[in-house]
Amino acid sequence: MIFMSKAKRLRVILKPSFHVIDANGQRVLIPGKTIEFANGRYETQDPDEISALLKHSLFNAKFVAVEDEQAWKEEHPEYFQPPVNMITGAMSTIFSAPSPLVEASQMGLRNSQQTAAPIDIDKIIEEKIAEKFGALSSKLDRLLNVVNDTSITPPKAKKTFKCPVPGCDFVGRTGIEVGAHKKAVHGA
Repeated sequence: MIFMSKAKRLRVILKPSFHVIDANGQRVLIPGKTIEFANGRYETQDPDEISALLKHSLFNAKFVAVEDEQAWKEEHPEYFQPPVNMITGAMSTIFSAPSPLVEASQMGLRNSQQTAAPIDIDKIIEEKIAEKFGALSSKLDRLLNVVNDTSITPPKAKKTFKCPVPGCDFVGRTGIEVGAHKKAVHGA
């Protein structure tokens, strides 16, 4: 039987693995059973696997059983389309920076002038970096001025507890710790 999923590498845990302690006190791993989809598809003829997958809580939520794979692919093309946000994200990355030709056309240069006077891309990159660095440094200056203007108080000292027995210099972080010390060392 064939199972299909929108997730390209879906992992379905049929039987979780766990640890037990053997007779020697050693921790032993008892392996479980995991089904891994490859490219959104998993095929098996094992009746135990088929039964477990059909009863699984993710069945019909994250994956489905398919009789005729080709007909199912034609009926459900959304399983094979990349998500829209992935496409728009890639397109915004590609088109976020204007090309040198776009900048040249914005400066009023025509095609004949573009070929005669090539654009210095290194110069454009340096100008963009200087522009961004200037903006970043001004924001950093404002942030440092805000930090310097506010009064910063040092953190409070943590309370400590001293052993009440005369001549003992033990200092603990909690009263319980000092009490345990007093009982163990001084027998009191």
